[in-house]
Amino acid sequence: MATVHGRTVADGGPDAPRDERVADLVDRVRRVPDGHRSYTESAERAVGVYRIPRDLLDRCLDHGLPHSGTGPELRFDRNDVDNLVIGLGVASPRVNGLRRIGNAFAELAAAGPEELVLEVSARCPEPGHPGGCEFALTMAAGLPAGAAERVGEQQYRIALTRPAVPVRRVELPEPWRAAVEGLADVRFHVLPDALSHDLGFLRESRLADCRLASRHLVAAVRAAGAAARPATGLILVKPFPLYHWWVEALIGGERVAVDPFFLRVLAELEIVDARDWPPDRAMSEVYWFTRSPGEQEAVASLTAHNGVRAREMAILR
Repeated sequence: MATVHGRTVADGGPDAPRDERVADLVDRVRRVPDGHRSYTESAERAVGVYRIPRDLLDRCLDHGLPHSGTGPELRFDRNDVDNLVIGLGVASPRVNGLRRIGNAFAELAAAGPEELVLEVSARCPEPGHPGGCEFALTMAAGLPAGAAERVGEQQYRIALTRPAVPVRRVELPEPWRAAVEGLADVRFHVLPDALSHDLGFLRESRLADCRLASRHLVAAVRAAGAAARPATGLILVKPFPLYHWWVEALIGGERVAVDPFFLRVLAELEIVDARDWPPDRAMSEVYWFTRSPGEQEAVASLTAHNGVRAREMAILR
């Protein structure tokens, strides 16, 4: 036995292949500069809430997982912990959320047209600020949208019509194929907002979240002289739709939602079957476009508070 980081751990063990996997995962985590970390998550939360087995958490520490403090004061960065549970396949809330996408996609594949109601509740992003709060709906309709009504000072209800979800594969033109190939060795990684628009970080680290991968595709396609548009909005899964970033290609005069990076990641994580959801599948009926984001915009949002994005919760019925 040995004492490491203020706790007692077992020396060695027969789990060498798993240690190699842990070492690779921690190496990816460490590619994020430490200045982007905020050590808010205790070891107790990592084990009890994020569901990381304590022995695996110990192995991660042994391989150099960034942290602050020792013993009962041990703290981790939330993004680092999310990346651990995704990479290790731990049955945590984050991984269960991804699996919910897989289940929803399977249901959508067999669904016909459907009338939906999206309920959005906006919240003040800075409670206690001077002056009052003024909320507004800021989305631009993508899918056929019906009435958007205000049902309270901070609540909205939007009627949506989702068409059937066909199995439609798209033949991407050459600039797109080259741009997608440029992401072939890039691994999915939950990133802090400050790095989600940093193409230099992607080139150096070979890590990206959906937002950064989308920025890469748009930049590469536009640099080659072709049309591409970044898109943000919702993945229409019940009861809690997911905020997401993807890209739109112009094919035969039609704007088509494509998401090769995210679909590849879902297949690699065994969340979806790549035969049913290949990287070149059109996603226009699955995603609801709300707007084309600005270059530095942090996250998708349907509402604004005093002219800037609000915090919000959305429920799809």
